[in-house]
Amino acid sequence: MVFGLIGAAGLLVFVVLLLRPYELGFSVNAPATYRALWKQEILEQPMVDLALADAFEEQRESNTKIVKRLVGFLAIALAALVLETTGLAVAAALAS
Repeated sequence: MVFGLIGAAGLLVFVVLLLRPYELGFSVNAPATYRALWKQEILEQPMVDLALADAFEEQRESNTKIVKRLVGFLAIALAALVLETTGLAVAAALAS
């Protein structure tokens, strides 16, 4: 039963960590990006496309750290759920 309670507490902690708000971006700020391109006099293709691709790649890289952290939290929460279920199931079996 102790393992089940430890698992339940761990699950609660990591679910809270998963549900906290995180700053993730899924697109670039189009007006700011085009203003920056204009200031740099990047007005013609394919340079505009290359600059936009770089901006998207930058955004993806900034999200990578947060996504890895969320994946870790999810893995630990799953392990805590398994521990909780197993611990409480064994306790119930021993009690009967």
